[in-house]
Amino acid sequence: MINKAKPFYFYTLFILCFLSCESLDVSPHQKQEIEKNIKALQTHDDKETYLNFLFQEDQRLRQGQYSQILVQNGGRKTKELKEFVRKQMRLDLLNQARAEKYLEIHGFPAPGQFNEIASSAIPTIVLHSSYKVSKRFYPYMLEAYQTGQMDASSFAGNLHRMYETKHGQRYQMKSGTYKPEDEIVALIVALKLD
Repeated sequence: MINKAKPFYFYTLFILCFLSCESLDVSPHQKQEIEKNIKALQTHDDKETYLNFLFQEDQRLRQGQYSQILVQNGGRKTKELKEFVRKQMRLDLLNQARAEKYLEIHGFPAPGQFNEIASSAIPTIVLHSSYKVSKRFYPYMLEAYQTGQMDASSFAGNLHRMYETKHGQRYQMKSGTYKPEDEIVALIVALKLD
């Protein structure tokens, strides 16, 4: 039986390998379509529907398919697994471009303004991003946190993920008792984002 750390390890290894071996990017045509679609979001319902769509797209290939393919093949690297990872990477890049353009045009989706899924769409997409991509989103998240549009726990979670993708391990707080606000301060220093 494969332990829980192995699928994550293999997934990370695959992504690093593919990123170094293959240039994936959102095409200029896709970027134009994304911008056109996001500029067309005029009403509250339009925006909420789009953010719900973003969340669903982010989760579409995260429904256990990776683990299922890995288990079916005894943990071996196969063409099927390689294609799955490639699809996931393409979808993540597309969602990152969508989320970034949404933020540029409409700003951060605040809790209470939209339903829970819509409000969590962009932070969830950022959680599934590399350090380099997460760093591009950092100013938006920092502003959202500072203006009360992102709660401390969510912001701290995203900073923990940034630290983990940069250093390969989770950040360890020095004291045993702390609040999310303490984590935020410590992580901003540790990531040299101050």
